[in-house]
Amino acid sequence: MISPHDKFFKEMFSKKEVAESFIKSYLPKELLEIMDSSHLEISKDSFVDKKLKEYFSVGLRYILEIVDYDVDIMKQKVDTIIPERSEAFMSTANKLREEGIEKGKKEELIETIIGLTAQKLNIEDFPSVLEKKLNNSQLETLKTIRNNILNIESLKDLEGYLN
Repeated sequence: MISPHDKFFKEMFSKKEVAESFIKSYLPKELLEIMDSSHLEISKDSFVDKKLKEYFSVGLRYILEIVDYDVDIMKQKVDTIIPERSEAFMSTANKLREEGIEKGKKEELIETIIGLTAQKLNIEDFPSVLEKKLNNSQLETLKTIRNNILNIESLKDLEGYLN
């Protein structure tokens, strides 16, 4: 069974632009100068060596706060592994965490909208077309729908917010 933390990490780093940004944040400048990022390939479940695996493990704990680590201890571990890039790594980690929080808020709003709308309109099977539109909506649109959920009297009303 995949934990939500694993799912988030795999999902974020399966995006080439996120992986590339991460690599550019921690690789030494000399390596970046000779690296051709157009050849970057996402490879599932692999590590080049033990030290790299340890680095990602430390990063994962920092990003997702899987364990109850003291931030100073975590920073010290990252500094030990890659001292010249620890600040850039921490910035990337914070950005990824914020993206995860934002995604979680969006998913919660969608779940709430679907649940309340289905309950209010006595719908057993929420239309997948509308669910897809909700998933493609901006966070602000979803907040507006949630705030006006009591005014929605039909699926057509809901769709009005999504067009």
